[in-house]
Amino acid sequence: MLWVIPKGLRPEENQIYKKLFEVVEHRKKKNQGPPHIVVITDIAKDVDDLVAMMLLKELHRLGLIVLEGFVANLKPENTRAALARGALNSLNLQNVPVAVGTDGTSNHYEVHDYEFNKCNFFPSGDDLKNIPQGSALLHRLCTKAKQEKRKLTFLLISSLRDIAEFASAAPDLMRDVTERIVFQGGYKVTETFATDIPVQLCIDMENSGHALGPYTRYAQTQMDLAFYKTACEPNPKDRFQPFMDQKWYLERKTSWCTTPHAPNERLPVGEEVVPYLTKLVAYDALAALGASGDDILDHLGISLPINGKKPLHQIIGHFGKPAVLNSRGEVKQKAIPDNPDINTRAMSQAIQALVLGSLLECMQNRN
Repeated sequence: MLWVIPKGLRPEENQIYKKLFEVVEHRKKKNQGPPHIVVITDIAKDVDDLVAMMLLKELHRLGLIVLEGFVANLKPENTRAALARGALNSLNLQNVPVAVGTDGTSNHYEVHDYEFNKCNFFPSGDDLKNIPQGSALLHRLCTKAKQEKRKLTFLLISSLRDIAEFASAAPDLMRDVTERIVFQGGYKVTETFATDIPVQLCIDMENSGHALGPYTRYAQTQMDLAFYKTACEPNPKDRFQPFMDQKWYLERKTSWCTTPHAPNERLPVGEEVVPYLTKLVAYDALAALGASGDDILDHLGISLPINGKKPLHQIIGHFGKPAVLNSRGEVKQKAIPDNPDINTRAMSQAIQALVLGSLLECMQNRN
């Protein structure tokens, strides 16, 4: 099944698969194995963790990565681990282990209704009884990798508490098996909002017939509404980030600003914004694809040219700066625009192809 392109994809999405098949061949010729990836996630907090899981599943099926395991953290961590177990089962990844991580934070975290509502893929029975603790799974995976003289890539798309505690408890083991660490979360991001993924992807996923599709579509809409509500708060301290106000949100997350309106028409309130929610923000899917290997990013045309040798520590996405004015209101220093550091169109196309293809393949090859 490795070389099968799922039916129902658009021509440009089929081309993504063909390019990925070429990467598989190139790696074979160079005797280069796939990266072995361990994921730490706060799945369901935002919909993009699940989108990242779908993408990783398809890369795993194609032989481009090996999924070693998932640790689910953030309160309620047991529920998140159960949801992750059910999602993996629905993606035919029953053999990929899931563990219960830490609560992720000492701060209060408010669980939103959309996180676990309409989730009809929770497992039951032995699947729930056999979920280990995150520290135990990390130790097991790292010990196995060391015994087999392999390296691991750690994809960290949630709280860093789990990996920090494990690295403190087993520093030598962590050092010996770490090939690469990819972080995403808790930062000012530019490449994510610059990567325009149409919400049509969620609609296509819902229409795929897979159980994850309707949940993702529902959670995406409700999550965006909750985000918009905080953006409309007059007090910057009450927003997700102080600078993420209503204007910022409408410009980056919706089609409101590019849609004609009557003169002096007021800004949308509450659910009035839903028709303009045309963009899927998928922070973690970008990081997931980035963890799959530089050769994939290069071959898909996602990476931008780098002068000289690639640095050991690389930051993808740099925040811009506003213009500086003098006392007379004249521009003293020009504004510096946000720089996503990637080909955002190519990244968007790859994510759309792999995520939709992931669900279609499951439906077309059910046991």
